Amino acid sequence: MSRPEDRLQSVRICGEFPLVLDDEKGVLIDDHALAHDISAKGFKLESNGVLRMGQLLCFRIQFNQGPPMSGRARVVLVERADLVLWAGVEFIHLSWSDRRRLRRITHPSAVKWDIVVDKALAAAFLITVTWALWGALSSYIWRSLILDLAPKVLATLAMGWALREMLRPRR
Repeated sequence: MSRPEDRLQSVRICGEFPLVLDDEKGVLIDDHALAHDISAKGFKLESNGVLRMGQLLCFRIQFNQGPPMSGRARVVLVERADLVLWAGVEFIHLSWSDRRRLRRITHPSAVKWDIVVDKALAAAFLITVTWALWGALSSYIWRSLILDLAPKVLATLAMGWALREMLRPRR
């Protein structure tokens, strides 16, 4: 698999997730296994099936939401406990979409996209208004009309702001 210090630094998805294990020929090993500590490199599994070091597996992990993640893995660690078998597996093959989904879960984006979109829309609005005003003020006819309407527009904006303040709930 990898060096122990690399495994300890990997971000993991903690929890228990339903897991179905097949061997490389498609023969069912365990359909009630559990996946634990899922990382970008592999996961730990709990099973009642029989596994051996180096064995190739086909797996399907069901996360809380969305379709199951499936792929192929190699058993790199086997440990028999009293009632179950614990094994560490390393991913051999994951589809691009499953690898991307796993990366999104283990490394969520720190960017607050709703704020970025709000600021981009506000900037686009201000640019559009500025461009429209510049075009209108460049025109002789529109310039006189805008100058006549400016006090009324400012009064309307002030009344709207005052109404908003009056209707805002007090804390």
